[in-house]
Order: sequence, then structure tokens, then C-alpha cells
Amino acid sequence: APGDRIFPFWNTHALGPITIGAVQQWPIPVPVPWPILADGGFDNTYPVRVRYLYQRGTASKNSPDSFYLVDLSVAGVSPIGPDPINPGLERVTVKGRSGDNVVTAVDEPGPVPVEVPLFFNPVVGERLELYWGNDGTYAGEYVVQPGDVAGQLVTIQVPWTVVSTGSNPALEVYYWTDNGVNRQRSPFTPVRVEFDTLIGLQRPRLLNDSPRDFVACGTTPEPWERVFLG
Repeated sequence: APGDRIFPFWNTHALGPITIGAVQQWPIPVPVPWPILADGGFDNTYPVRVRYLYQRGTASKNSPDSFYLVDLSVAGVSPIGPDPINPGLERVTVKGRSGDNVVTAVDEPGPVPVEVPLFFNPVVGERLELYWGNDGTYAGEYVVQPGDVAGQLVTIQVPWTVVSTGSNPALEVYYWTDNGVNRQRSPFTPVRVEFDTLIGLQRPRLLNDSPRDFVACGTTPEPWERVFLG
């Protein structure tokens, strides 16, 4: 009925109360703020009890309980917010021949190595997936092996077919970590990708008839008439 109130709870956390309107759409979505959702941590799966208190005037009644499992575990350092980009993850370094984070035609035919320290607490089978420019351009991956430790330098060789897709003064190169349940993304590294697309240019030639290959009085036609270059 209009004016009834609902008080939802996520475990022991009270969520925003709801007042039933004269025209009410059902079901009613109830957002769970990030600090409450993350209260159970990122290391293990944990159960949550979800319920609500229904109130009409001075009378109230608790709903039956619902129980759910939450798994916010990630490969790498725990996130600090709901944004999938985690600033705690290390950035990559693209090792171009002209310098770090610079790729030019001298790197052809590739592959171009990309280095990054391995993320925190690596578990065998977790993946680091590299992307070149956007999520549509997969550039390679590293799968955690037995004996791997956090901070060790991982190198992914990016094929030239990926690198040579075009020039960009600040191409975004980054990676996603994947533990088979959740994914999170590193901040990007801006990479200068610069290719000389004007190739095969020919040297200019003197088209006037000149046996000594320079302009002089004996050139045909005479230089005061016209000099032709091609």
C-alpha cells in the first residue's frame, strides 16, 4: 500500500529505505554501495544474508532470508573501487629499438617485446592478457607458471601484424588480469607509434639534355628557356 516502507539489509548493513508510492513498479531494485559489497574482502568466496523489514504504520515484519555467495577475488592487488581499472597494477613498458615506449619502422619485422612486473600473489593458471590500443586488439598473454613470484619481469612478444596497424602519438597499451572468476585492468602506458608511410621515393633527375649532368650553356634546351626536373 502507498506509504508502506521497506528496509533492506545486506548482512548486517542497512541499505537505503524505500517508501512505496501510489503507483509502484515491481520488483524494486536496491543498489548495494561498493564499501558494503567489498566488506567481505577479495581473497575468498563469502556468504551474504539478504533480507528486509516491511513496515506499515506501527506494524512491521521481517521477510524470509535469502543467502548468496559473493566472490570478488582478482588476480593481482585488490581493487580500491568498482572501476575495473586498478591503479595498483603495474604499467607495461614497450621495449622499442628507438627507446622505451617508442615503436618505429626500425622495429620491423618484430616481434616487439613488452615487459611488466608480474602482479601480486600470482597463482598458477592466472592470466595476464595484453591489449594494443583497445580491447579489440589482443596482443598476447602470459599464464602464471609454478615458481613464479610477484615482481618478476614478464615479457610478451607482440607480433608485427598487431604493432603495424597504424601510427598513433599516444597509443594505449595495457593488460587485463584474469583468475577465471573476475577480471581487472591495469592503467595504460602511452606509446608513440610512428611509421614513415612515404617509402620508395626516387631522387629527382635533370631532364634537360646534359652529358655532364649539370645545367650549363650547352644544355638542351638552353637553361634560360627552361630547366626540367623529374
